[in-house]
Amino acid sequence: MSSSQVEKNRYYIKSIAEVVQFLAVNELSFRGDKEYAEESNDCDRDSIGGLFVRLFEFAMQKDACLHGIAKSMHSIAKSMPKNAKYTSPDIQNEVINIMARMVQEVTVKECTVSDTGRFCIKCDETRDATNIEDMSVVLRYVKEGVPVERLLSVVDMKAVDANSITEAIIEELKSHSLDPAHILSQCYDGASVMSGSKGRVQKLLQEKLGKAIPYVHCLNHQLHLVVVHAMEAVPQAKKFFVLCEHLYVFFRRHFMSSIYDGQSLKRLLEQRWTGHLQCLLANKNNRQEILDALE
Repeated sequence: MSSSQVEKNRYYIKSIAEVVQFLAVNELSFRGDKEYAEESNDCDRDSIGGLFVRLFEFAMQKDACLHGIAKSMHSIAKSMPKNAKYTSPDIQNEVINIMARMVQEVTVKECTVSDTGRFCIKCDETRDATNIEDMSVVLRYVKEGVPVERLLSVVDMKAVDANSITEAIIEELKSHSLDPAHILSQCYDGASVMSGSKGRVQKLLQEKLGKAIPYVHCLNHQLHLVVVHAMEAVPQAKKFFVLCEHLYVFFRRHFMSSIYDGQSLKRLLEQRWTGHLQCLLANKNNRQEILDALE
């Protein structure tokens, strides 16, 4: 392969990576219902798929090298084989994973050469939209006298018992060449599976590593509990949110969902105060549709 073709191919792949990076940094979804695009100057056609395909099509129109406008280069996109366009969902995911590993490597190196070489771990689990239990693993360490926090990874959990969570934390640190023995403290929410002093995560971690690792109840979770408990002390507020939860459950029934024309009501999540706001807004913005369906 000529050096000129190699240069074109690298430029093409670099452009794909830049689109992936833009969408990831801005937390935008990549794919739509249709993941293909035909040659056209119209980026708004129904045949074009999600944001990745649309944005890459836009880049090819605006970039002289990609579109072939520059006289010194032929169209890179048109010279690519149809079976090697590198725009498939599998390729998108591969590029995302490569970028994630690059970020993780920088985070691990920064943590290793921090002021003490030691760190605190902060973990929390939640279910994603596909009902899979995910656990975030965050590192907190001191860099040049300033405490910093970095998300290391999000782990898919097969089980959420104390022993499984503890093993997952240790294995995740080891997989990134971080020594679990360098943990200075551990920070979780107040759930019994995490904070319990007998056979729970904070206790099991100390036993498995053979050292005392102080447990700190996350201050954000504490503040959240203060807000929730304060709201529950107000009878009107408590009654309102109970009603919101009853409406959510009631409108999930097949018959009610078939005659309800408003937007989906939100489930009340006690673990997240933002969930209360989303639940409230959903009922407020769809008040008339709710009343019509109940009538």
